[in-house]
Amino acid sequence: MFYTDGVDVFYSKIGYPESFSPSDYERVNADDGQKIVGLLAVTEGMLFIFKERSLYALRGTDPNSWEIRLISESIGLAGLRAFTAL
Repeated sequence: MFYTDGVDVFYSKIGYPESFSPSDYERVNADDGQKIVGLLAVTEGMLFIFKERSLYALRGTDPNSWEIRLISESIGLAGLRAFTAL
């Protein structure tokens, strides 16, 4: 399970979705001055990370293999209620 505080993406351990360690997190280009607005699990092994003016993808199956890549410098999310996933 993932959550964000607007700066970092935190993750729980497998089998313990309600248990988050403060040391288990990923930084998503903290130097760009943008806040993380939303997270969306797209497929197994891919999480979209929406910032205010950009979009990133976290890919991989576990923290040791995760890779965070910029998808778009111009597509972002104005607010959490700005998108819907079916």
